[in-house]
Amino acid sequence: MARVSTTTKVVIGVVALAVLGLVVGVASNLPAIIEGFKEGRDTAYYGEMRSSCIASADESVKAQGADTSAPDIQQKIVGYCDCIVAEAKTKLPASEAVSLDLNSPEGSAKMTQLIEACAGKLQ
Repeated sequence: MARVSTTTKVVIGVVALAVLGLVVGVASNLPAIIEGFKEGRDTAYYGEMRSSCIASADESVKAQGADTSAPDIQQKIVGYCDCIVAEAKTKLPASEAVSLDLNSPEGSAKMTQLIEACAGKLQ
């Protein structure tokens, strides 16, 4: 059996301590790491919701013959979608919304509530 040199033992010890320190550091900060992940997920979800809303509202307004490049119309569309996202943040947490089937009666009802809360924004 080969003998392990003192230098090798020291290196192994240092690496083991570093790994242990990393594990302890991650474990002690796990709640903050999870919260950061959730915040990032929520920001991405609501950002995509806003972008999708603007694109959809833009198409709808164009289909009605309006010029969506007009600043006042764009401002109304953006204001309406910002309202829907703000309503969703308070009434539809991203963790729940991600799994929500918008084609289901429940999903449709939740979206209708958000839309009705902001319907005056496009008038």
